[in-house]
Amino acid sequence: MRTMRIFLALAAAVLASTSARAQQDAADRAWAAGNVEEAARLYEARVQRDSNDVRALHRLGLARAWAGQNDQALVLLDRAARLDPGDLETQVDRARAQADRGDPAGAAAALEPLIERNPAYLPALQARAQFLSWAGDFDASLRTYGRVLEISPGDRSVDLERARVLSWASRFGAAQAAYDSILRRNPNDRDALLGKAQVLSWAGRLDSAEVVYHRLLSINQNDREALNGLARAAAWRGDLLTAERRWRASLARNGDDAAALVGLSQTLRWEGRDAAALEAARHAVRVAPTDRDARTELAWTRLPLQPSVAPAFTYETDSDGNRIATLSSGAAFRPDPRLEVRADAYVRHARLDFTPELEGNAQGVAMALRAQFEPGWWILGGAGVTGTDAEDADARANWRAMLSSPARYPVTASLSYAHTPLDATALLIAREVDVDELNLAATLVPAAGWTVSAGGGGADFHGGVSGETNRRTNANLAITRRFARFFTLGAAGRAFGFEKNLDDGYFDPDLYWIGEALGRVSREWRKWGISAEVAPGVQQVGEGGERSATLRTTGGVSYTVGPGRRIGISAAYANAGLQRLSPTDSGGGYRYTAVSVSGSWAF
Repeated sequence: MRTMRIFLALAAAVLASTSARAQQDAADRAWAAGNVEEAARLYEARVQRDSNDVRALHRLGLARAWAGQNDQALVLLDRAARLDPGDLETQVDRARAQADRGDPAGAAAALEPLIERNPAYLPALQARAQFLSWAGDFDASLRTYGRVLEISPGDRSVDLERARVLSWASRFGAAQAAYDSILRRNPNDRDALLGKAQVLSWAGRLDSAEVVYHRLLSINQNDREALNGLARAAAWRGDLLTAERRWRASLARNGDDAAALVGLSQTLRWEGRDAAALEAARHAVRVAPTDRDARTELAWTRLPLQPSVAPAFTYETDSDGNRIATLSSGAAFRPDPRLEVRADAYVRHARLDFTPELEGNAQGVAMALRAQFEPGWWILGGAGVTGTDAEDADARANWRAMLSSPARYPVTASLSYAHTPLDATALLIAREVDVDELNLAATLVPAAGWTVSAGGGGADFHGGVSGETNRRTNANLAITRRFARFFTLGAAGRAFGFEKNLDDGYFDPDLYWIGEALGRVSREWRKWGISAEVAPGVQQVGEGGERSATLRTTGGVSYTVGPGRRIGISAAYANAGLQRLSPTDSGGGYRYTAVSVSGSWAF
């Protein structure tokens, strides 16, 4: 009997061992066959039986990382690395999970000890170079790729990665040269052609980029990335109608292409078609739930639909003695993607230093309703009330209406009408001037980077001490060209004239014109943004007035707290009559300054 029990125990142990080996073999076979989900299930069972199974820990960690479960992946890979510190592959994969979790700089630093001990271990060097590029340390990344190429010269994959980093660093000439070097070895290298087209697009050479994309389509007419690249180039050129048509043509061939759906959503968003953009982004997430670009685009399309407020405080002064402090705020709510309800309010205190007894307060509130109709028409209507502390002043109504054409066309236009009490200065508050204004504005995008803006209209100024109506006619034109994504140069002009010369508190020459050269820079680094504009020019006040030099400058710094949440401070200076807040003629010595603190916050 005792012999029988020993035999049965040995048999059970053999069967258990055989079963474990069979399950181990099954997990390895599933992994080798590419069935990651099944392999992960089997490896998890192995880890539960043996928490020191290094292979199971390693591969289960990889499966968790590929599924986006980076926290779990790090725990598993950490344990595998501690159990087998000599396994370099596990250490590299552990760093990759750390980078995928959002810490590429930390992941690159984690690889330093490994590289010091094994300076020729290519997977670690390549991973470090990649992580540094993700962290924005492009110079260090390129130096690391240089070390990789010393060890493995002529490696096509490394040449491609290095070219991509050069493009991310905005070193477009060097990036194009790197891609051309690869293409000399193989003119039909698809990855190099795609990379070169992307670099040309980022450099603003969109026509050249389209030539490369057409080259790819001549090799394979169904190349998804080439089709999408053509659509993206049209969108970046400002040809939104062509871009939309190309995105839809790409989707007609590949209906579940998340990248094309994201591109279509972006284009629709740039067209101002929030509802259509939201639907395209939702479709992208449905077909690719874990795609980062799809989820990011969905967040962007939802952003303008969230309730938001935009408070601001502005303090203005000029050499005529005006001192104006204005606290304002706007709020918007979208009960439907095609409908916006907006409220605006302000409180203003103004005084005139040269007449100390002249001081006043004004306040106002208005509501507006904005509706959109396909393919992007906007109609706005609103009304409100303003009041001042002027003697015997009654509350005064304000109202406005606007019609805007779709932004998908090369030419967009808007027609607006507004009835507004004019209370920008202490003198205007005291004299109770109202304005009825009709304006037509249009914008043309003739080519990539170019913008032509023009407008004109008329306004009737009512009230004041004269009690007369004074009509103003105005026109403006601006031509600008954007360079290298950050810089804009251009020229602008504006002119207006009044029928009568009255003493009602506003700047009312019979003729005023100004011409300016424009220089503008706008750039963002992570959460910080800067903007500045310098506009030297020449002006003339009055038909018989002398021409004089002018200078207008603005600058600002902003900080993005999160998506849809930004605060900033800006300042402005001008000696042009166009900025004049009061009617006095102070000659060429007029100066205007303003400082503003503002924010926008989406909930």
